[in-house]
Amino acid sequence: MYSVVRFEPKSFRPGYYVGGRWVWRKHSRQILYRLPEVIEAPIVFLVEGEKDAERLREQGFVATTAAGGAEAPWLSDYTETLAGREVVLIPDRDVPGRKRAATIVPALFGKVARLIVLDLEHAGKDVSDWFDAVHSELELIALVEGEGVTQ
Repeated sequence: MYSVVRFEPKSFRPGYYVGGRWVWRKHSRQILYRLPEVIEAPIVFLVEGEKDAERLREQGFVATTAAGGAEAPWLSDYTETLAGREVVLIPDRDVPGRKRAATIVPALFGKVARLIVLDLEHAGKDVSDWFDAVHSELELIALVEGEGVTQ
């Protein structure tokens, strides 16, 4: 439907093809990252960016994000997509990440089967940093099962 292209130094541009040409702007309809996988999954990890979603996927989890990072609005379509699923929200460990979580939690509360907000206590900023600090997918599962704050 659309892409978000990363450029160096770190910047992002949304775009999509229409009429055989690339249009550099946000598509009128926004969907969750890796939507087909999300639709099929009973448990979905929700993180701030594509990098973290991909890192979780490498570890065997279904993970998604919304385009635009911490500043992007949380849309009702995202909530509808996640309704009835178990959602593990792992916010980035910074002010924008915590603000984003504060927006997402009330939107999902009561609409998903289970909501777990997981704060990965470590020196890094996000779940990718957490895995880089030599944590494993088994540790993450243990945290989800035992220490997450649940709905």
